[in-house]
Amino acid sequence: AFFKILEAAMPTVIVKHSGSFPSVVAELLSALVAVMQGNERFIKKLSSTGDLSLRGADISKRLAGISANALLTHAVQEAGVPQQKQWTVVDVVRLIDMCKQHPRFFLETVRVVDPF
Repeated sequence: AFFKILEAAMPTVIVKHSGSFPSVVAELLSALVAVMQGNERFIKKLSSTGDLSLRGADISKRLAGISANALLTHAVQEAGVPQQKQWTVVDVVRLIDMCKQHPRFFLETVRVVDPF
């Protein structure tokens, strides 16, 4: 259902700290947006090579340089979900591919809200 919402390009708000699935989604999307915006800390942490030269690259190249496994690990740790089973590395690759295809949608239409 989540991917159908994104594929339909519907405006989407994800609330952090609202359960295991939404919390992981919020962390995945927050990290992807940070990479798309050129955030050095996230590029270094999530890059498959730790290559900071990706910072100056276009969005598609930045996203291509991300390790889906590192992104999933980061999201699960940040969400504080001990036994997350809803997301697989394949799902994260699909999400990264969607971000490559429609970066403006993720930068302008999808929002992560932290109520704290």
